[in-house]
Amino acid sequence: MSNDLSDSTPPDGWKRRSLDDLVVSMRKSAKIVDSAMYELWSVPSFSDGCPEYVLGSSIGSGKLAVSPGDVLISKINPRINRVWVVAEPRDALPQVSSTEWLIARIKDAESLNRVFLRNYLSSPVFREWISGATSSVTGSHSRAKSEQILEQMVPIPPLVEQEKIVEILEEQLSRLDAALEAVRAVRVKAAQFRRSLLHAAFTGALTGHDTSSGTLPAGWEDVSAGEIARLNYGYTESASADPVGPKFLRITDIQDGRVSWDDVPYCLISPENEQKHRLISGDIVFARTGATTGKSFLIMDPPNAVCASYLIRLQPKVEMVRPQYLQYFFQSDGYWQQVRAETTGTAQGGVNASKLSKLTVVLPPLGEQERIVEILEEQLSRLDASLALANTVEKRAAALRRSLLHAAFTGNLTKQWRENAHV
Repeated sequence: MSNDLSDSTPPDGWKRRSLDDLVVSMRKSAKIVDSAMYELWSVPSFSDGCPEYVLGSSIGSGKLAVSPGDVLISKINPRINRVWVVAEPRDALPQVSSTEWLIARIKDAESLNRVFLRNYLSSPVFREWISGATSSVTGSHSRAKSEQILEQMVPIPPLVEQEKIVEILEEQLSRLDAALEAVRAVRVKAAQFRRSLLHAAFTGALTGHDTSSGTLPAGWEDVSAGEIARLNYGYTESASADPVGPKFLRITDIQDGRVSWDDVPYCLISPENEQKHRLISGDIVFARTGATTGKSFLIMDPPNAVCASYLIRLQPKVEMVRPQYLQYFFQSDGYWQQVRAETTGTAQGGVNASKLSKLTVVLPPLGEQERIVEILEEQLSRLDASLALANTVEKRAAALRRSLLHAAFTGNLTKQWRENAHV
């Protein structure tokens, strides 16, 4: 199999060689001693940016021996870009890795820079290929085969140009990484601010009450969700592509708190059931099973629509509670603590209408609910604008990273350098 660079003409002096020509695939099993400490290069620890330090007795499966300079390529779920170069060990500990890595040891360090190779293996061209060259294994996992990876062709410039490419990439990518680190810091602070804001809203601090006593302000009370809303399951029916009947809302149709109604399928339903289950503005729907258990969505200005049976439909009693206030409460830590307590240890990890109806809701007077909603909407809209800017920065950084790496391995990144150096 070949990648997209095979159709381009490399600069003079560049060659194409298979990965198998450049590296040795290492498969030496590590002998683990229970009482010894090890530096473990596991796949999960990649996201932390450093290996794990573990006692041999805690290593539960076979491991492979690795050495400084080995290039690790993740075979499991290769759509996740995980390529590592093993560093010098800390405290001279023996180094081992998961068997889910392809361990590539460079044959000739005088002709191939390992950082150059790592960058190529992280580049869009190689990642696009490896993402497609997978076979399914158990669950949601996929895996690339070592033999196929080793067949891939790598563009190889002279060593001095490899080093120049690494120099330029490290300078440019370090700037991108600094920008992305700043974006990550913004996201962390935004999440903290959101939690603090919601906590203040449902303790009374947001609307000027003294909360030092730890009790609810005068006129506020704790009520069950069932006291202030009617809860029912959605309609049991299958979705249909035929544009007949009402729209049929499923949890998969709700993305990032929004519904694109044009993409929601339809369902066949009797007039009686359609009347009974029709969604109206102010309804709140909850996911009751799976990874999204407890997540809610406020319905506003829906078309003719009903929701699926694995959603719980909550209809607020508007003479007691404003729907927007209730939806904000269902985003608070106080609500999520209750949901987690209800779902912990259950076989399905879900929540039913009966459990949901018993959850405690903090209820101020109607006028104060409206004031809380007004303040939250103003503050959170500013926060959302900041996060939208963060999204833009991330997208631009990703595009620039792809462009830099593509230019690096087609020769365009060092074109001016070659001309100036008369290479």
